[in-house]
Amino acid sequence: MATVKAYMNFCQKTHTVTVNQREDGDFDVHIESDCEFVNDYAGLLKKITMDDLTDNRTSAITDPEKLKYIMGPCLAPNAVFNAGWLEAGMFAKSLARKVKQNVISFEDLDSEL
Repeated sequence: MATVKAYMNFCQKTHTVTVNQREDGDFDVHIESDCEFVNDYAGLLKKITMDDLTDNRTSAITDPEKLKYIMGPCLAPNAVFNAGWLEAGMFAKSLARKVKQNVISFEDLDSEL
């Protein structure tokens, strides 16, 4: 089991994603959120495959029909990818423990382009 939390400070929402690998090689996805739109997304994304974790073009995680409920900057889909990669062994859990978090930082907001 791998769990990842995404903190969306813009909208003050938190998404907790847990991914469990099943005996058949697929993965169960459980998303808890205080965002109604992410909860709608979660209702449509209960299971993913290894292909969903490795191919953005065809992934159920990035399926436009599922993503229609959430905005582009939302980190919930990224949290699904990260939890899935951890559970699949594509990210080392020891490294995840060491780095603890990835961060999106808004830089140089006052400069003119």
